[in-house]
Amino acid sequence: MTSVDPTSRPIPDHRRYRLAVPDTGEFMLPNLLTLGAMSFGEPERSRLRTWLREAAWPREHMEIAQIVGYLVALIAWPVGISPGAWLPPIWGERGWKIPRKIAGRAQYDQFIALIVGFMQRLDREQQRLHSRCAGKTSPTGSERRSAT
Repeated sequence: MTSVDPTSRPIPDHRRYRLAVPDTGEFMLPNLLTLGAMSFGEPERSRLRTWLREAAWPREHMEIAQIVGYLVALIAWPVGISPGAWLPPIWGERGWKIPRKIAGRAQYDQFIALIVGFMQRLDREQQRLHSRCAGKTSPTGSERRSAT
């Protein structure tokens, strides 16, 4: 029988087996109300597109075209959803798991800024389209054909 030093404490499992990625508690959910306006132009779109094509993303991550549809659906949906629910599918995870590709603080912050900036731009575009179409009726099929 082995004796155990009564002053020593067993190491909890969560400390014994460290994950390859930082504890996701370090990565707080973005608060969309406090972030303010983020710029998102062609340089940011190109950066996001290129970044998403790089290796090391989870297999199920979204490409830029999928992100457009996903974000527009989130904008149009009349239910508020926490970023903790809608961000992980973009990077290909379930639950609040941060992929290694953005496991560093700088990469995580940059990715969040790109996605939130993209969402804000899509939201502005949707609002512009809505205001342009507000009060107007859609042309009938014959009106569309005669206009061309």
